[in-house]
Amino acid sequence: MKKKNRQIDFSLSFLDIMACGLGAVIIIFVLLKDKSIKNNYEAEFEKLLEIIELKEFKKKNLETERDLIYTKIDDNKKKISALTLERKKIDDDISLFDEKIKLKKDNINQLQQIIKKKPLNQKIDIVKNEKSYEANYIVGLNVKGNKIVILLDSSASMTDEKLIDIIKRKNSDNSEKLIGPKWKRANKIVKWIISRSPEKSTLSLIKFNEDAKYIHKKTFLKKNKKDVMSVIKGIDKIIPTGSTNLYSGLKLASNINPTNIYLITDGLPTKGDPSFVSFNPLSKCNSIIGKSKNISGECRKILFRKTINTISLNMAEVNIILLPLEGDPEASPEFWDWSSKSNGMLISPARNWP
Repeated sequence: MKKKNRQIDFSLSFLDIMACGLGAVIIIFVLLKDKSIKNNYEAEFEKLLEIIELKEFKKKNLETERDLIYTKIDDNKKKISALTLERKKIDDDISLFDEKIKLKKDNINQLQQIIKKKPLNQKIDIVKNEKSYEANYIVGLNVKGNKIVILLDSSASMTDEKLIDIIKRKNSDNSEKLIGPKWKRANKIVKWIISRSPEKSTLSLIKFNEDAKYIHKKTFLKKNKKDVMSVIKGIDKIIPTGSTNLYSGLKLASNINPTNIYLITDGLPTKGDPSFVSFNPLSKCNSIIGKSKNISGECRKILFRKTINTISLNMAEVNIILLPLEGDPEASPEFWDWSSKSNGMLISPARNWP
């Protein structure tokens, strides 16, 4: 019997030992590996918990915002409902107004038809100007009042606009004064005012230069055509001459206690009451009582203010028709201030009126 090879047996035993060692190593490795994985899982789990908590926080915030949005939506719905009701009410009001407007339009159309069918009563204007176009109105000037006083400046300056032409007419005969362009215009204005005054008004026409005088009679009724014709004839006979004493005209007018005054003039007064001389600011203005032929612009202004402050007109409305005059720049502002304080008006009409 052959002997066994001992070298091979030894090698197999070594391999067994090595295999066992390797197995042990593998077991150790597996055990260590499981522990590492466990540690990794725990870390991942912690991270997931943090993410979940963050998501939950965001979710709560979003839910809060959602609740706020829903609340705003509810509020807006309520506002929309209120506005809808208000709009419906407005639409109803508009419809009601439209119906009223339509009804009024129908009434107007009916009245227009009635007016068209009704014959017009032609009013006879006894002062109508047949020779040329006559304006029926002037913007802003409305002739009104229960007691109307027309004050007509009949001084020498009322014949023309330029001083040189006024002086020429002043030294001419009466026929030349009567045809002065400004005087003819003043004549027409007086007739225009009389014609446009209310039918039931009491009227008075006062002409004034150095003194004042009623034309025809102290007062007359507009509806009394006979008196009106007499007044018109009286106007045509007035000759413009002398100085301008507004005080005398206003004093005569105050006796009537007028409600409305219509003054036709071309400038500030040049003469006043003799008692004014004692008034200190006028002490050097000798022309107001005839001691001087000339009067300064400043004296005329002081004289005007003294005149209107001396005469009481009992709150009468003063309307002034100011015709042009060379060399009296203070007239417009002074007359405007006086008329505006009485709720009246000052007008400087165009040359083609009336």
